[in-house]
Amino acid sequence: MKRDKAPLVPILLLAFGLRVWGLGDRNLWWDEGFSAWIAQQPALHLIARTAQDVHPPLYYLLLHIWQTATGPNDFALRYLSVIAGVLSVAFIYQLARALGNRRAGWLAAFFLAISPFAVTWSQEMRMYTWAALWTTAGLWAAWQLWCTGRWRYWTVYVLACTAALWTLYLAASVVLIANIGFLAAWWRRRQDRRLLVQWITAQAAVAALFMSWLLFMLPRAYFGWNAAETFSPLFFLQLYATTLATGVSENLDRYLLPSLVVMAILIAVTVPLWRKSREGNRRAGLVMLLAGLILPAALVYLGALPFELFYSVRLAPRYFFPLAVCFYTLLGLGLAAQAEQRRSLAAALTSLVVVSAILGLASVQGGNIRRDLYDSLVVALQAQQQPGDAVVLHNDKDWPIFAAQYRGSWTGVPNAWQVDAASAADLLEPIWDAADGVWLVTTPEAAQTDPQAQIRHWLEQRALATRAWDYGDNALAFYARTTQRSDLLDQTGPNFVLPAQAVSMPPSADPLEAAWLPLHRYAIGDTVHLSLFWRAPPEGDLQVLLRGPAERDFFVEPARLSDSGGQQQVDLHMTPDLPPGRYQVAVQPAGGEVFEIGSFALIAPRTEASAPVEDITHSLDLRLGPSIRLVGYDLAQNTVAAGDSLALTLYWQTDEPLTA
Repeated sequence: MKRDKAPLVPILLLAFGLRVWGLGDRNLWWDEGFSAWIAQQPALHLIARTAQDVHPPLYYLLLHIWQTATGPNDFALRYLSVIAGVLSVAFIYQLARALGNRRAGWLAAFFLAISPFAVTWSQEMRMYTWAALWTTAGLWAAWQLWCTGRWRYWTVYVLACTAALWTLYLAASVVLIANIGFLAAWWRRRQDRRLLVQWITAQAAVAALFMSWLLFMLPRAYFGWNAAETFSPLFFLQLYATTLATGVSENLDRYLLPSLVVMAILIAVTVPLWRKSREGNRRAGLVMLLAGLILPAALVYLGALPFELFYSVRLAPRYFFPLAVCFYTLLGLGLAAQAEQRRSLAAALTSLVVVSAILGLASVQGGNIRRDLYDSLVVALQAQQQPGDAVVLHNDKDWPIFAAQYRGSWTGVPNAWQVDAASAADLLEPIWDAADGVWLVTTPEAAQTDPQAQIRHWLEQRALATRAWDYGDNALAFYARTTQRSDLLDQTGPNFVLPAQAVSMPPSADPLEAAWLPLHRYAIGDTVHLSLFWRAPPEGDLQVLLRGPAERDFFVEPARLSDSGGQQQVDLHMTPDLPPGRYQVAVQPAGGEVFEIGSFALIAPRTEASAPVEDITHSLDLRLGPSIRLVGYDLAQNTVAAGDSLALTLYWQTDEPLTA
């Protein structure tokens, strides 16, 4: 490796470490669930489905191929974004070095490496980091093409811009930005005809390569989505600045000072940089970066306005990310230029940018704990599902999160419904008549759309036998329709495969075949749903042993299993009196040997900082029990539209420490 690139190695390692740290410690959200689900589909179905979606298919196709190699693991699927995030750091080094010097490249790469905004989206199973990678490569290749006229940069530009367009429609702004920069470069080069021909053919090639998708997509696309919300221009600017500076998109006022400081630094170093950039290509590069800072944000602003006649989206910081590379490049160029004359000042300003990034990292990355929302539920469902069973998801508001983990067929109760007895019967009768039994997956949203539990009551009234499992926010129940199916209760389904992370037991543990801990980290207050898989019913009681900072023994009654064994779920409640730390889990059949089955870390739940009483907008004094009081609340807004979210903050106080 060349000496001038040696400092890039620790920057890349830092970028990798920040992006891979805690990669699997968050639950999937709706969009990530959709990514995981659509990546499971056959390639042709995937392409047809994305033609009706708001994003083109390239990222989903990459994820489809990646999943084939790695399997449907959240960590592995998110790792694809980590790769793009680290490669973006390498490309921004090339871009900033080309526009400035080595120091500019190092600084820009370092800022992107530690950026909370970049770290966050490099850990998401979404296309935005890949769009940012293609954008960075496209801007670098465009500038190199203006400077050298070499056809290899023409090729890189065409491929990068085409990939960006096939990844994110908003990436069309990179073509617009590059053309603005080209006009500045071409004008200062006295209208070079050869360069003009190269550039026009590059744009034509990008358009031709993207046109095939447009011709396929447009007849199938749906433009009726309208999720926009009202917001003020000042709020938009604050959100944009705070997101770039700290990566934070909530509680913006808390990060107002560091955001203003970073924006002031950007302006302070960009103005003299502009004045000194007399050489044509460098001035064109700055024009391109400034356009990349302004125009995509303007497009996001316009796209989030509530137009009634066209597609509009809810304002979301993720749309800023693909062109955020322009922000970090400008910072690197400006501070590198300052370091040539005022090294101490440049170091101080760089430190302020770094401190702002660290504050953001502490906010967006700290305290993430994955919850067992569907892991144990899906394993229980798959373990006991028979070929003639049907599955109903009630309701389907967050269906991608469920579908990402459960690969079988299912029917959703529409979230748009207000369920009554008639609609419950209309939905369930054909499913019930065609199945031997029905599995019902109930989510928290079911209580809103079906407050009288009409779906559950309809099934209970007709079932010959039932089983139920509680998973906190979610629940699982089975309703047998036929006598033959009720005879198979608690029997393992013929297609069940043990979870990949299940621990096989030694022969001396027979009839215990395997054990499975769903997660490797839990918060105090969570419930560990330990799964035990038996070849035959165990004899006598079972003991589960917890050993760590504290010791606890759980005595478990014999499970209801068929003669061929099956799955037994043991719920271990992590009560508040258990201290944090790492705990070993073991099982001991009645009078038998102790078998280690794994370990997990118990984490203290993240708590919010206390608030002065005078800062509470609406004061209350409501007592719950002998020592707990609700002392007030804050509402983020006083009016909301149907379907919107209402942000409510509650303030609690205790008269004495709480015990278990």
